[in-house]
Amino acid sequence: RISKFAYCAPGVLNYESRLPQLVGKIQDKRADVCCFQEVDSDLDIQLRQQLAPDYQLAVILRNDTLPARDGCAVFVRSDKFAVVGTHTLRFCHVLDKYGLDAPPEGSMELHVALLRELREKLSMV
Repeated sequence: RISKFAYCAPGVLNYESRLPQLVGKIQDKRADVCCFQEVDSDLDIQLRQQLAPDYQLAVILRNDTLPARDGCAVFVRSDKFAVVGTHTLRFCHVLDKYGLDAPPEGSMELHVALLRELREKLSMV
């Protein structure tokens, strides 16, 4: 990951230096919802540990098949929101489930398949 950001001093990219500053800022601002990008499995674990018990993970979207093996995560304040359940939704599996052969981005087939899948997941709550 550090090689992607050659213009940055290596020390500022390490979790050991960034994470305490990040957690401190979140706790200081007392944000109700915190959204993160480029969350890999190591950072996911560290964020869960460092932000607990004030925050809980609500959403994790990570594609472990890509070289970066990272994604997005959303944490919510435990005293404001209750995470009542989680469901896995992998967009790549939606294509297989509905028999779509990689329709072009923005196609109606893809929209319908995603809508059906999301409705199914929402009805499980």
